[in-house]
Amino acid sequence: MDTPFSTVSYTEAFIRDRQAKDLTDVISATDPTVFSNGVTGAWSENYAIRGFASSTSDTTFNGLSGMAPYYRTSPEMFERIEVLKGPPPYSTACRRAARSVAASTWCPSVPAISRCYVSVPTSPPMRSSAPTWMWARRLGADKQFGIRFNGAYRDGDGAVGKQSKKVQLGSLALDWRGERARLSADLYSADDRVDGPARGGGLAPGVAIPRPPRGDTLINPDWAYVDSQDKGAMLRGELDISDTLMAYLAYGTSKTDYRYNGSISAQILNPAGDFTTVMGQLAFDIKKQSGDAGLRGSFRTGAVGHQWAANVTHYQHTQNDYGRRSVPGWDWTTNLYNPV
Repeated sequence: MDTPFSTVSYTEAFIRDRQAKDLTDVISATDPTVFSNGVTGAWSENYAIRGFASSTSDTTFNGLSGMAPYYRTSPEMFERIEVLKGPPPYSTACRRAARSVAASTWCPSVPAISRCYVSVPTSPPMRSSAPTWMWARRLGADKQFGIRFNGAYRDGDGAVGKQSKKVQLGSLALDWRGERARLSADLYSADDRVDGPARGGGLAPGVAIPRPPRGDTLINPDWAYVDSQDKGAMLRGELDISDTLMAYLAYGTSKTDYRYNGSISAQILNPAGDFTTVMGQLAFDIKKQSGDAGLRGSFRTGAVGHQWAANVTHYQHTQNDYGRRSVPGWDWTTNLYNPV
């Protein structure tokens, strides 16, 4: 069937083999329609799908919008990541036109899994060993209960000088499978911190573009930092009302606590590379709730089979800002080629 909609899927094995550190590492690896500027010294994920700017805000987590970490998502807790391109075949809260990313967590399976591995990067953006692990079991006489734990820890130098990055991730999945009903729960906690984050700037009026500094130069203060803490919990239930009708209900809640202290804007003053940076502070928290409920069924009319679905979604986003301001008299002037 000819359709403007297409899907590219990435499995857990692909994610593990690439030693991917975020969603961008996964979805921009092989797909030419996904563009990333390759900036590794920043702290947030920004990419374009089919030319449309996107971010982790366009990601669904087990079908629920807004449940993924807000700025950067570590992929170790996912079994599959899919890039959905084109007009979506169905509508969900916050789904943007022409592109989105769908991430699905591991479901505990038989046989049992106990896995731990350590990646040892030889190049940026992380220059230290990074252990990740997974433990999964099915329990009960009929293996009706499942439990899975994923964890990741990364701590080391960043992609530019005088920069360090630290990532901590833990996720837990529980599920129960009955004859006609299924229940599951997913919980995660993630902490992503960068000391010495990199941030770009602009040109003063009439100033020509100067030659670029070395790629590993931190032009922002090394005492600046950004810290993002994300937590989420999701529940899902399914019931087979009959052999041809199923009802489902899902609900999730997540919270982000964000703190930033450093550059908020910069301007290059002359071709010699002198520039000034406006310093500031930013803090906010975001609370999100997402729900999904519906029916799926099938029927036949003569020799023709039919499938149908009815679905309703809910999404609520509440943000509290505690500081988004420049600090008077705290401007910082230095040089691209010899920052101090």
